[in-house]
Amino acid sequence: MGATVYRAFHSVTRWLAYAGVISLMIAMGITIVDIVLRTASRAVNLVADTIGIEPVGWAIQGVVELVQLFIMGVAFAVLPFAFMQASHVSVDLVTAKLSARVQSFLRVVSAVIAVWFLVLIFRHGWEQMLNQIEYGDVSMTLAIPYSWFWAPLLTGIFMSIAATVLLVLANAAYAVTGRGGDLLTPHHSAPVE
Repeated sequence: MGATVYRAFHSVTRWLAYAGVISLMIAMGITIVDIVLRTASRAVNLVADTIGIEPVGWAIQGVVELVQLFIMGVAFAVLPFAFMQASHVSVDLVTAKLSARVQSFLRVVSAVIAVWFLVLIFRHGWEQMLNQIEYGDVSMTLAIPYSWFWAPLLTGIFMSIAATVLLVLANAAYAVTGRGGDLLTPHHSAPVE
C-alpha cells in the first residue's frame, strides 16, 4: 500500500512539474508576443509620422502581471517534484562513509526539519492570502485578485510538504527495517552494503 501511494504521488508531482513547464512556456510566449508587438508598433509609428497617419500602440495589456502570475506557477509547480526526486543540493562528504540505513536516518532528520520550515512558509503565505482576500487586493492593470498569485505558491508548498512527509516515511521505513530502499529515488538510494 505504501509503495503504491508513494509511486502515485511521485507521478502526480511529475505532472505538476509538467504544468510548471507549460506555465513557463506561456510566460515566455506572452513576453515574446509583447516584444514583437511593441517592435512592430515602433516600426509602424516611424512610417506613420512620415506619411501622417495616426500612431499605434500595440502591446499586451498587463504583460508584467501575467508573466508574474505564470512565473509563480513555474517555481512552485516544480518544487514538489524536486522534493520527490531528492534533487536539492546536499553535501555528503561525511555521510557517504556511513551505512545506508544511517544515511536514511539522517535524511529523515533533515526532511523533518524541511517539513517544519515548509509548514511555517505555508502558514505565513496562507495568512497573507487571507489578508489580501479580506481587503480585496487586486493587481493594478488587470485587476487580477492577489489570491490568484498566492494559489500556485500555496499549492506548491502544500504538495512539497506532502512529498517530504512521504520521503520521511520511506526513509524511516528503510532506516528501521532495511526494506523499501527501492522506493528511494536513485539520487538518494542507499549505497550497496
